[in-house]
Amino acid sequence: MNESTELPPPKSHAGAWFTVWACIVAGFLIMAWTDFGTSEFRALSAILPFVFTGFMAVILLPLLWVASRVMKMLARKGRLPSWFDSTIIRALGFVLLAAQVAVAIHSGLPKNRLAAAIGSGSLVEGEVRVIGFNSFLAGRWLYEFTTAPAQLDTIIERLGMYEIEPYDLQANLRRDVIWASVDSEIVSGVPGPEGMRMFREEQEDKTSGRWSVLMYRTSDGKSWLYNGFQN
Repeated sequence: MNESTELPPPKSHAGAWFTVWACIVAGFLIMAWTDFGTSEFRALSAILPFVFTGFMAVILLPLLWVASRVMKMLARKGRLPSWFDSTIIRALGFVLLAAQVAVAIHSGLPKNRLAAAIGSGSLVEGEVRVIGFNSFLAGRWLYEFTTAPAQLDTIIERLGMYEIEPYDLQANLRRDVIWASVDSEIVSGVPGPEGMRMFREEQEDKTSGRWSVLMYRTSDGKSWLYNGFQN
């Protein structure tokens, strides 16, 4: 009498898929938190990353549930490789987390932040320093870098700026309660208007209170780009 051998019921790997979900959510939070502010403003810039991560977590849950059901169906039909188990699924989650952390570190580098602001990192020379944040109601970004006169013209053209009479940007920053509350060498190192050229964005948005100002020191090419908005 022939006895049929029944295959064990396929595993759902629910714990492994939860690990993938947790890794993706954690990685997205790290990316968002890094993108929305520098270390000086971690607390102030935390709201948006947590809100976006919450939406991401909710949206991701049903997608991973569908993926787990598809995998279970394939396993039931014998179409899933035997080596594809919970260990592989968890490893996938950790790989995705590592990739997200790597992206966060790369995009958070000062030179890459400035490249995103002016359109290219090749237009600057030497060290770049940056401080700033974005939130629901306000944003402030101050970049310090060096550029050559020819590269300055390219930056001005890309940002759509025009030259204005130099004014005391340092005093302007200190009148802002946000900058006044921060002890930063970048902010305190902004010089006065002597020996400077200044430029302002041509199409400033008066409704949202968005602005962009560039200050350029003619003697050595040291520059300060100040972007911000206030709702």
